[in-house]
Amino acid sequence: MNTTDNPQHNSPARPDPARLVPDEPRERPEPVEVTSTPEAVRAAQVARDDKQHAIVRGRGVEWVRPTDLMVSRSARVAGRGIDFQAELARRSRRVPGQAYRAARTGARTGVRFVSERARKLPPAHTLLLRRGQLVGEPKAYWDVRFTLDNPIGVEDACTVLDEKLRESIRLRMIAEVPLGAFLSGGVDSSAVVATMAGLSGDPVSTCSIAFDDPAFNESAFAQMVADRYKTRHFVETVKSDDFDLIDTLAALYDEPYADSSAIPTYRVCQLARKHVTVALSGDGGDENLGGYRRYRMHLMEEKMRAALPQGLRQPLFGLLGRVYPKADWAPRVFRAKSTFQAMARNSVEAYFHSVSILRDDMRRSLFSASFRRELAGYNAVEVFRRHGEAAQTDDPLALIQYLDIKTYLVGDINTKVDRAAMAHSLEVREPLMDHELVEWLVTLPSSLKVK
Repeated sequence: MNTTDNPQHNSPARPDPARLVPDEPRERPEPVEVTSTPEAVRAAQVARDDKQHAIVRGRGVEWVRPTDLMVSRSARVAGRGIDFQAELARRSRRVPGQAYRAARTGARTGVRFVSERARKLPPAHTLLLRRGQLVGEPKAYWDVRFTLDNPIGVEDACTVLDEKLRESIRLRMIAEVPLGAFLSGGVDSSAVVATMAGLSGDPVSTCSIAFDDPAFNESAFAQMVADRYKTRHFVETVKSDDFDLIDTLAALYDEPYADSSAIPTYRVCQLARKHVTVALSGDGGDENLGGYRRYRMHLMEEKMRAALPQGLRQPLFGLLGRVYPKADWAPRVFRAKSTFQAMARNSVEAYFHSVSILRDDMRRSLFSASFRRELAGYNAVEVFRRHGEAAQTDDPLALIQYLDIKTYLVGDINTKVDRAAMAHSLEVREPLMDHELVEWLVTLPSSLKVK
């Protein structure tokens, strides 16, 4: 995926990728700047410099997956650069914490790689490599800041949002190859398709996935949108026992990854590539505009946390969370165990608990003694705590939006779509992750996003 995928958002010239790794040593080494997208080599910038060997830059502006730049902290930059594959092979011992994080949240939540002493370059970071020196620490060059200080009213905000979204989509429709869009029938992808239809003189090509289980099949909504905007609509049905893909996906993701929608995402990319080369997606809308149902639940819990002092809340709800039965079979109103457990925690730990697949009690019963020793006390909640401290906001909604942007969006959503798309040589563009759009959205008060 590429959030800077056109000349108007990418001011520097794009050089010949062959210049990235010189065939012969040169007297004046060239700094190399690459993006944090799979098009890294294609989109690289090369500029001469007398002292610095290479600048590696994650240019995803926070919204793409971390660059899979796997480099040992002890690696040195030689005359012809780092042999990353050799380094990875040499340091191939697995990292227990990576498997643990995937077990907790279903996705990659940090910069650690599955192999020991290897790291990824985070989005919106630069990494400076100097000849003959150890690899330094990445430095952030951009971050999202929830100021929430825009005095705009609801009607004006809707007008500006429509204008900014329209411009973002227009830019991402610039292509010299067949262009289309994913269409799930949800609000975000439908808004993207509707805007594309208004900007295009030709019917938009749209692709959807249906399911053979009626309980999960929402293709009728996508068909309604396709009919409304007269798109060239393509649908493929995924069977509920489509397990043949599991081995393929394991090889494709190449790390612990546990999002069940990886299967339909792979299939919709496979379908799209039969008809287009570039597809627009609606990913990022929920994170930026507060669309997840769990956001509302968290805000309700936050009101209760604010009403009860921690000294009372922690022991009371901690006890209830331990003794109350887990009743997934019961009506929702009686399924309170997770809520009790969350109420005993602070905001960051509670949100981590709510998005975790493997809870603490399950983890204790599942992990062997030897695996716990390997973890050496490590807990994946530390990733959330670190991002929570960096969020620089006390607003409950803005805090969890920031946590999702830093973890779920880049580690799950974008990883899933990016790997599936690249497996089929499909380029996916994300207009709802446009950095100028996002920088405006974070100025809006949370009351305009969730009532």
